[in-house]
Order: sequence, then C-alpha cells, then structure tokens
Amino acid sequence: MSYALLSDFDGTFVNDRMELDSYSLSFINEFLKENKICIVSTTSYSFLNDFTKRYNINCDIYSLSSGIARINDNVIMSLIPKKVINNFFTKYNDYIYTAYSESDKESYIFHYHERLDLIYPKVNRKIIEELPCDIPSLTIAISKNKITSFYEDLENLELNYRILASDKNRDIINIYKSAVSKLDAVYLIKSEYPDKKIIGATDSYYDFDMISNCEIKIAMLNSDDELKQNVDIITDYDNNNSGLFRKLNDICHLK
Repeated sequence: MSYALLSDFDGTFVNDRMELDSYSLSFINEFLKENKICIVSTTSYSFLNDFTKRYNINCDIYSLSSGIARINDNVIMSLIPKKVINNFFTKYNDYIYTAYSESDKESYIFHYHERLDLIYPKVNRKIIEELPCDIPSLTIAISKNKITSFYEDLENLELNYRILASDKNRDIINIYKSAVSKLDAVYLIKSEYPDKKIIGATDSYYDFDMISNCEIKIAMLNSDDELKQNVDIITDYDNNNSGLFRKLNDICHLK
C-alpha cells in the first residue's frame, strides 16, 4: 500500500519555528521513496517553494493565497491577465496602500515600504509599477474612499475576491480568477495519484472539509477539540515533537 499525504503546514507539518527537526526530515525522505506528500496551506507559494528547496524534499505544493499548485512537477495556475491588474493600478493608484502577487518564479510588490518585509516573502521579489506577466491572484490594501467602485469593477470583470481584513481606512482583499480551497486539493491529488490511499492531516477544524474527504483523517495532539472528535487518529505528540511523522511511522513502519 502506498499513500499520498495532504498536510496543513503550520501547526502540523512544521514546528512553531517553521522548521523540520532531524527525525521529521529523516522520515519524510524515507516516506517519499514510495509515497507522495502535498503541503496544503494559505502560506504563499514563494515561501513553500523556498522551504522545500531548503530541505531538499520533493513535496507537492498547494498554496491557496497564491492560487498556485505544483503537483508531480507540473505548475497549475488559473491566471488573471496582467492588463486587467495594471489597469487597476492606473485607475486606483492614489488609493492603493500596497499590493502583493506572485507567479511560480517571482513575487511582486506594488507600493513598497520597509515595514512590509515581515509580511511579504523576500524570495525572488521585485518592486513593480506594472506587472510583467499574468498572475493567479493579487492581495491588495485599498482605501475605503474608493472601495465601492473597486468592488463593482471586480464584479464586472467576473473576478472573485475575499476580504481578508478591514478597518475604517482600508480593506485588504485577495483577488483571484478561480476559487480554490483545500477541498480542491483533495480532488486534484486523488486525480493525480489514483492508486494511492489518501491521508489528510491538520491541527484545525477549519480544514475539516479537506480531511473529511481523505481515507485516513489525522488530527494533531495540538488540534482543537472539535477536530479531534471527528477524525480517525490523533497523534501522540504535538507539532514541536514530530507528532505527524511519528504517527505516520506507526502506520507505514518505515523507521
């Protein structure tokens, strides 16, 4: 029996420092000889891609916030034309606080400020006035003074969006061509690896739609109680003690 693991990132796949310890890394490398791993996260594609390169692990990636997936070495994106976004930059230039986007190779910042370094990935990053390519999604902070017409323009262009945060001065919005969810990742992995048994792992009940459609459902010891009541397996250790990979070893007997 071979497996495909769909794993949430923070709180599950990595420790609280966003790192892998020696046990986790050793297990992952052994597991990947016969099995697959897909990291499913709202974390940016740039960060996840850099993470897998840093640890030299051949994991699939599914980034909800970026709208980019890399499955079995194929990059999957539903793109917004650069012309559309650049028109937004021109029309709303005086009302945009900042904006962030990325392709599978670079990340872009519009209206850069040093304080944004803690928010946006620095990997292959360009400061832009115009986008050089089509993009899968855009995260933008825009003034309330123009928000009504901004939303009207999005709807006229049939672009999807979700409001990430809002205060009296601005809305922070994620704009994308096609809706993506962690459940979509399950369908994609099942389609790509039909011969593998699907394992879903997370520390949050917000991901229940994803793991409820997996054949084996794992909750971390550090999960919320609601999730623990609705899974097949709870790890014996938390994410700071290789909890996911120790439990997977019990299932696969690799170490």
